[in-house]
Amino acid sequence: MNSFIHRIRVLRTRIISIIVVLLLCYPIVLSQHTINIHSISRRDGLSNGAVNAIAKDKEGYMWFGTWNGLNRFDGNNITSYLPGVNSDAIHNHVIREIYPTASGSIWMLTNKGLSLYDNVYNHFTPFFDAESEFINFENDIAISYSEHNGVFASVYGRGLFKYDSIASQFKKISFNKASQLISHKIKRIHQTDSSIYGITADNELIKFSDNRIETLLHLP
Repeated sequence: MNSFIHRIRVLRTRIISIIVVLLLCYPIVLSQHTINIHSISRRDGLSNGAVNAIAKDKEGYMWFGTWNGLNRFDGNNITSYLPGVNSDAIHNHVIREIYPTASGSIWMLTNKGLSLYDNVYNHFTPFFDAESEFINFENDIAISYSEHNGVFASVYGRGLFKYDSIASQFKKISFNKASQLISHKIKRIHQTDSSIYGITADNELIKFSDNRIETLLHLP
């Protein structure tokens, strides 16, 4: 009996020792997983405090699309891009979405169509910026990018377009007659590795396949 009690006491002592060691090591484990948070504001050079989009490019720069300008952060300083500086400047001040590419260039959805930033020549090129007055630039133009499929854009009432990097322009995609009517109603585009989807003004989820569009379901 005394031997059993002795073993219990030894086991209890070992358990307490293990708990003490774990408690001592816990702060070290926490310190190894500490995340440094860096706050960026207008005082640091951000062109506007209302940020719509954040992305990191292949060179490690952080990009912030705001309601008044595009901003690039190198870890220390912020460079702001605004319209009207020169002919190579970005054409609109509202940046809604940002899509960095593997080549280093950056696609953006603005409140006046699309913009492509050339990181080599520090130049912006606008697309779909001179649409009909019936186009609502905030809701009727969409963009989607993936390394696998490239860049697609939709313009409500006009259809779906794909960017041709050789010709440096967007080319309209031809569909069969029934699908062509559906393509004119596209409001949003989304890509996976192998498929391209869209949402129409009628709340239909659609999928693009060759020269036709398949309606998958009607969203609530």
